[in-house]
Amino acid sequence: MAVTLKLGAPVLQAITDGIEQVHIAKAATLGDALKELENQYPGIAGHLYDANGELKSTYDVYINDKAIDPVTLSAKICDGDEVAITMFFCFPRS
Repeated sequence: MAVTLKLGAPVLQAITDGIEQVHIAKAATLGDALKELENQYPGIAGHLYDANGELKSTYDVYINDKAIDPVTLSAKICDGDEVAITMFFCFPRS
């Protein structure tokens, strides 16, 4: 079973040619999933990470509809999880 990345940020969809959902075969952490996303879509990392190698603060991350706060690349994910990445100004923060 795979992990599904839902890309709600238009800047990321521009890199994936409009694809909003990407399936990742195997990942144990958010960081693993994002590395595989970079493998599938080279160049996307430049839009994801800040100068320190952390996910840019403009993104919100949800795992199975639960907000991850603070966002950390070491957040655990499991087979079948849905990970949504949105820009915080796209949707109101709760």
